[in-house]
Amino acid sequence: MKEQLKITLTFGIILTILFPVLGLEGSSLDYWAESILLA
Repeated sequence: MKEQLKITLTFGIILTILFPVLGLEGSSLDYWAESILLA
């Protein structure tokens, strides 16, 4: 369970950085939240 959380957090951070770079700032937070809810 801890490993899953660590992976989710890592992906969340990467996505939070990547999405604005890709010009999708609005959806980064939604996507991050969805990832956590699905995990």
